[in-house]
Amino acid sequence: MNIDKFSKIVWLIIGSLILFGMILGLCTTVFSIFSFNRYHPDGIEAQIKKGQENQYILKTVYEMPLLTEGSDFFVVPVSLKKVSKDQETKGAWSRSSDTSSSWGSGSYSRVDYMGYSFFNGPCHNLIFINKKSGQAEKLLNERAYIDSVFFPDKKYLAEEKTKPTFILLEIAKKDTNGDGTINNKDALAGYLVGLDGKGLTQITPSDTNMVSWRYDQDSKKLFVKVVEDTNGDKKFTEEDNEKILIVDTDKPGMGQELVPEDIKKDIDHVIHQ
Repeated sequence: MNIDKFSKIVWLIIGSLILFGMILGLCTTVFSIFSFNRYHPDGIEAQIKKGQENQYILKTVYEMPLLTEGSDFFVVPVSLKKVSKDQETKGAWSRSSDTSSSWGSGSYSRVDYMGYSFFNGPCHNLIFINKKSGQAEKLLNERAYIDSVFFPDKKYLAEEKTKPTFILLEIAKKDTNGDGTINNKDALAGYLVGLDGKGLTQITPSDTNMVSWRYDQDSKKLFVKVVEDTNGDKKFTEEDNEKILIVDTDKPGMGQELVPEDIKKDIDHVIHQ
């Protein structure tokens, strides 16, 4: 067998393996999406479809607690899960089918956000439980869609001199796009709450979508970037305008725009002239 023919066979085998891997990855992704959509309700207004009332129920799920650094409280996210009535009747709850599986309600990610980790929801409420007394209180008295919960993490705060004293949340309370469901396609407003679950305060407007944030420990100022629905299409896309808001975490309230409008106009004139 000459070298050229051997090389062609080798490359053919490699190409086949790569193609097989791509197909396998695509099938895995499709199955994961199907599983998530099958077992996880899309938003807080989700209903069991007509004709499926005898097949599924919506089950309240209490997630594993978030271990918030510097707090005397455990934080327990509360979510929803669509469960087959057959599974519920038979008691077929195994490790592979609970909320730690690929279709679980939320995930706990230890990613360094200025000393914070985040619970990537969705969930629909939080319960604050005192570590010593066991007394528990819920955060919200209304239905809501909590997309993310950012909380202080011991792993990242071990060497920090100033410990953050707040939890940051992204919450949708209204069906802003009018599709009949409140979820992460609607406006996600930013909220701050104390590590004890007290003093919940909205910090970004209800008609904007919070997309990123940064915390300055020296000044205790929180910077939040939001997107406005500039073109009025009830969506938040790259076509819409962004603005940065600044919030005093010692005295939280509605964020104020960081860059003044007159400076923005001057900058636009300089850049676009």
